[in-house]
Amino acid sequence: EVEEAVARIKLTDGQLEAAVSRSEALQSQLKEGAVRIESLEGQLKEAAAQIKLLQGQLKEATARIESLQGQLEASAARVDVLEDSLASEAAAAAAAADSLRAEMAAKADAALAARDADAARARAELEAAIDDLSLQLSAAAAGAGDADALRTALGAAEAAAAA
Repeated sequence: EVEEAVARIKLTDGQLEAAVSRSEALQSQLKEGAVRIESLEGQLKEAAAQIKLLQGQLKEATARIESLQGQLEASAARVDVLEDSLASEAAAAAAAADSLRAEMAAKADAALAARDADAARARAELEAAIDDLSLQLSAAAAGAGDADALRTALGAAEAAAAA
């Protein structure tokens, strides 16, 4: 029995030594895990700081985008005003051009009418001069054939025709 008890004690001692060895290994792994956890916590803090920095940059970029959108909208409004002004000026210029065309056409019509009236008056004067010349020629031929009267009448007819 003693031998059995000694054998059991030795077995228990071996188990105890194995348990202690396992316990030491687990403690070592636990320390390594704690070191890794601390390292990961540091990395997590760095990542959180980077996230905050990026969030700040995102807010700044968003504010700049909103500012640029406001400027773009203001520019678009100015372009609309300029387009309206340009359209108004174009309409006014077209109306002025139409008015000028109408005025020029009226002046041209008046000038043509005056020219036609002058031509009609000149034609009437020429016909009257020709009639007068015919009378003078008839009188000269009937009166003794006065050559001077004939020349005078002919000169008057030429002058009237030239006018």
